[in-house]
Amino acid sequence: SGPAERAGLRAGDVIEKINGTKITSYPEAVSLIGSSAGGDIKMTIDRNGSTQTVTVTPEVVKRKTNDGQDIDQPAIGIAFQRPETILHEYNAVTAIGGAASFTGSLFGAVWNGLLSIPEKVPGVVASIFGAQRDPASPMSVVGASRAGGELVEMNQWPSFFLLLANLNYFLAVFNLVPLPPLDGGHIAVVIYERIRDLIRKAFGKPALGPADYTKLMPITMAFTAVLLVFGVLVMAADVVNPIVLNR
Repeated sequence: SGPAERAGLRAGDVIEKINGTKITSYPEAVSLIGSSAGGDIKMTIDRNGSTQTVTVTPEVVKRKTNDGQDIDQPAIGIAFQRPETILHEYNAVTAIGGAASFTGSLFGAVWNGLLSIPEKVPGVVASIFGAQRDPASPMSVVGASRAGGELVEMNQWPSFFLLLANLNYFLAVFNLVPLPPLDGGHIAVVIYERIRDLIRKAFGKPALGPADYTKLMPITMAFTAVLLVFGVLVMAADVVNPIVLNR
């Protein structure tokens, strides 16, 4: 038996907090366990609707880094249950509603991910200079390609196609951010023109012509610069300190 089992964890337990920090995903749990430095880990779990607290004393094991070096890392001996594949949950009829529900959930996750990007930038920068990379940190197309390759190596084709769909969905939603030069910025200008002309019409005034895009150039240049700097930082982190799925 491993440290988790000896501490009282059982199959089916849902981990809600680790050392007082609320978790919502597998990467967050892995990151918190890895940063425990071998000390006791206090877990708040949900077991069949009942909240319990267990204290796990991890074992220190040898693991290899991306460059092949051996390092000591805490391990507690747990496996996270992965959701069943879509084919196991839906048929040709129920998949319609299931796809709509999943798309809505995916939109919520993408939106929350967009909002969390600014607070994760310092961690990405720190990882370039040797700090531990947060598994939930942003990754570029370089990191996504690496993750996709790992999934193919592990023969995880459903996860690979889900990653591909997620990446395209994220790009589509990001492109709708109402700032130029993204498409969302152009849409925002068109909406502004329509509202402006409706208000003028209500007061008996003629519609005006297209908005002057040159007035938006300072915003366009500033946002473009931010995107370029962020892209370079994330790509650098994906090269020198990538997120590894099969660690």
